[in-house]
Amino acid sequence: MQQQLEQAVIAEAEAQQQQAACQQRQQQATEARQALSHDYHPIDLETGQPLEAEEVSRRLSGHFDRLDEIAKQAGLSESARQRLAKARRVLDPMIATIVFFWKTVAQRLASRNLSPDVSTWLREQLIPGVYLKMAAAKASTAAQRELLRARAEEVLARARSPDGVGGRLSVAEQESLEGLAQECAGLFQRSVADSLYDGPPRPSIFEDS
Repeated sequence: MQQQLEQAVIAEAEAQQQQAACQQRQQQATEARQALSHDYHPIDLETGQPLEAEEVSRRLSGHFDRLDEIAKQAGLSESARQRLAKARRVLDPMIATIVFFWKTVAQRLASRNLSPDVSTWLREQLIPGVYLKMAAAKASTAAQRELLRARAEEVLARARSPDGVGGRLSVAEQESLEGLAQECAGLFQRSVADSLYDGPPRPSIFEDS
């Protein structure tokens, strides 16, 4: 009887350990999916810096690699692994959208015959600030909206500083370029909406684990 009790205790402990490990993997997978959404932007949501396609690709690939690792650790079924592989195939279209965004921004700026310093100011300060403000409006939680709004205000304060490039422009020029920044910042959302792929992937890899 004592031996049976000991075996039952061991079995219960192992079951609890397996459940805890499964819950941990589920949490890790959720975090990786959230990171995909967070990093699928042409502007860094943390710093307000422009992100080229190569950097976005590196970040997104890392999150997909993490999901692959979690799937292997979980010993998922073939169908679950196939769903994850299918989700990963959207990476190329996602990066193509980032490329299209910056290419279109460059064309819009070039069409205005702006000086190099004004073009740089738009690309690195005003457009990112406006983009963050738009991202804040679309954030899913109040905390995210508040955080993004605060970052947008910081970036826009630098962009609109009277001591900066924008401060040397006339009021009419400032208003015109503010409109251009709004137009450019909205390009990414429209590009995603118009594509066959709508938003970052959410592979539910634990559905049949």
